[in-house]
Amino acid sequence: PVDGKQATLKPRTPRPMEAQQPTPVPVQMDEQPKAVEVQPEQVQPMIEEVKDDAEKAVEKAKEEASKVVEEQKVMDNQPQPQTAEQKAAELEKKANEARMEAEAEKLFNLADKDGNGSLSPVELRAFLTKNVKLNEEETEYLFDKFDKDDDQKIDLEEFKAMLNMTSKIAVETAFDGISSHAGCLVCLNMFAICCCPCTMGLSCVPYCCYKRHLANSINKKIKDAIVEHAKA
Repeated sequence: PVDGKQATLKPRTPRPMEAQQPTPVPVQMDEQPKAVEVQPEQVQPMIEEVKDDAEKAVEKAKEEASKVVEEQKVMDNQPQPQTAEQKAAELEKKANEARMEAEAEKLFNLADKDGNGSLSPVELRAFLTKNVKLNEEETEYLFDKFDKDDDQKIDLEEFKAMLNMTSKIAVETAFDGISSHAGCLVCLNMFAICCCPCTMGLSCVPYCCYKRHLANSINKKIKDAIVEHAKA
């Protein structure tokens, strides 16, 4: 207190802070690389070193490529898992082969009249004359064609080979014959079906006659094809 009075203090007005300037950071310039002086006698060793490194890199690349090729070969040789369809097709193929084997043995036993396990020219001639309608000369062609060991006998394996050949020729010839006459067969069949009531079934006659004529023609072509193959 001054003179019995309490002094009043005035609030101090804060002075504005002076803006502080950032301290400049000295920028260091990159020093220029100093040139390396290479002596002439050092050039050739450096070239040889580069060549060695390049050759090593090439050899390493060849080894890596060879490993990749070998691994791919191993993967290719590994059996791929079969699908259900493939397994079913394989089983069906084996069943067909077994059925054909049994059928061939059955026919062979029918042709082997004396049961000695082989067919003589007389037995084969009798079998072919009855089933394939070949004459004596044509059966001789087949006998000579499939008697591989020239022992004047046809064993079971030779008989199977003959059946495979004749069956293949028969299927191919029959397919060609039917496909070339398919249009006529379809037309005659439609005529027979559509006109059967009004003709009292007489419309079926042309179809049946044509079909029989076609069957005889195909059988003759099969016979000629078999003989031609046997003569070749």
